[in-house]
Amino acid sequence: MSPIRLIRDTAELSGTCYFEFLPGPYRGRCWNAGSVFLAEDVFGLIEPVIARHVPEFDHYSFVAVGRATWERVIPDLGREAAASADRAFGALAGELAAWLREQLDDHECVSVLGM
Repeated sequence: MSPIRLIRDTAELSGTCYFEFLPGPYRGRCWNAGSVFLAEDVFGLIEPVIARHVPEFDHYSFVAVGRATWERVIPDLGREAAASADRAFGALAGELAAWLREQLDDHECVSVLGM
């Protein structure tokens, strides 16, 4: 498995097996400045939480997720992390939640750009 961490710099990406969290709606391109990324296998740790709250989510598509939905996802992600014995997953969940909250101060949605 890839290191369980949030990637903040596109220079750290190798290949294309990443999920991108893009502040705002999809703008016609991937690997945007200001986005954060998770390796596909790491995204698998949080994918069930997102899929539970975002019915239109698809592993292979791009979906804009509105503020109200993220406000349900974030605490659910925290519960999943608290239930896990994996400290790295807990740290990742906390870091992603903090990043999402920060983005939602300025954006109505954060898009998840899949494979």
